[in-house]
Amino acid sequence: MKGWVRVAQESEVIAAGRLVVEIGDARIALFSIAEQRGIYAIDDRCPHVGASLAGGKVEGLVVSCPWHHARFSLTTGANLSPPDFGPVRAYPVRVEEGYIEILLP
Repeated sequence: MKGWVRVAQESEVIAAGRLVVEIGDARIALFSIAEQRGIYAIDDRCPHVGASLAGGKVEGLVVSCPWHHARFSLTTGANLSPPDFGPVRAYPVRVEEGYIEILLP
């Protein structure tokens, strides 16, 4: 599947603060960040041993892996601090008619 894909209702993600969706083999974590007035999407699995990043602590636009505390940018997917396990994929997000859509490569 490629292109813009509808994955969730915007209200559902805003109410929960974060939500994991599955598209094919991909698990994608959606984060609603009120201070930034935005919704962000990254791969849900930490590249180290696969911990769910949706379960991590969010500070600003950074999420920490709940297992080993590596920090990832919600905007770029870059690994921002040790331990450096490499980046995760970040996905462009848009809201159309109350639904969140992400752009799959």
